[in-house]
Amino acid sequence: ASMRDPWSRFWSQLRYEMATCLVNAKALSLCVDGKFQMLGHYWSPTAHEDSILGVPGARLSESPVVYLDNYYTRVLVNRTDVDGPPLTWEDLDLAKALLTERFSAVVIAEDFAHSSLQLACSLGLDLEKAQPLLHTRIRPYSENEALMSGVPVDESELGEADVQGLRTKFVRNNKFDYTLYAHARMLAQRRLALCTQRRKDVSELRRDMPRQMVFQTTSTTSSIELTIDDLFGCNGGTLELDDKGQFMLYCPRNALQHSTSWWAGKGEDVAPKRKMGQPIPGKECWRSGFSWAVCCASSHGPKGNVDCWDGDFTHQRCCVY
Repeated sequence: ASMRDPWSRFWSQLRYEMATCLVNAKALSLCVDGKFQMLGHYWSPTAHEDSILGVPGARLSESPVVYLDNYYTRVLVNRTDVDGPPLTWEDLDLAKALLTERFSAVVIAEDFAHSSLQLACSLGLDLEKAQPLLHTRIRPYSENEALMSGVPVDESELGEADVQGLRTKFVRNNKFDYTLYAHARMLAQRRLALCTQRRKDVSELRRDMPRQMVFQTTSTTSSIELTIDDLFGCNGGTLELDDKGQFMLYCPRNALQHSTSWWAGKGEDVAPKRKMGQPIPGKECWRSGFSWAVCCASSHGPKGNVDCWDGDFTHQRCCVY
């Protein structure tokens, strides 16, 4: 499998296959909103609707919306029916499992030279023959470039402020793909680490990669400027990589942020074990998004989450038997 940053993938596809979306910021806005048909022929001069979606009767999807609605996740779980039920977290879990169990290598475009070294173990890649290719960029669209002289290359050509807002909207709408992309990067690192243990030549090349072989991404899109707090609703949150290659999210939140969040943390304290028929502590406290885990978990300290309490509801009333 090969993956890249979802927005960079989408922007590249617009340039080469759906250039009408890049005529101006308004056109891009319509495409990010999935309103391709309002542009008429949304495809590029060098493309066609059938080359983008597939020939009738054997199409990937009936709508180009599939490319801006968690494309990677939908393809992996065979849910390219964008008019069907929305994706769920169970679909994301399945996509992660498939990526982990069914693919022998996961190559990350932004780290091509390093991540492609996995192929030495999974496919028996001959590193001596492969080295010259690890830094060679092949542009299959070179003949098309002459026909696309008016297509924007850089986001700034459409107005950085306008594109930034649309990019932010895209990221939020593609939370499954960004989660899957983070998983793919972690998986690539793990697979490469295991490969270096089996192959001394891979270990040496990884440790001392010649500078001319280090792949520099050719993406013309600027980096995503959303913060961890923007994405996960934290107060000073951070995303850290532990020594096992696992991404760990540290996300301090108040009660309101927790109750309206689109995600739930794993390993959070739950209410104490109860005897049969025994009510949860402070059962009258838990409404309007408040819960025992949000207000009483040990991680909040001896007096619980102070954002939960007022004159009527206290730690003593809600958390203590």
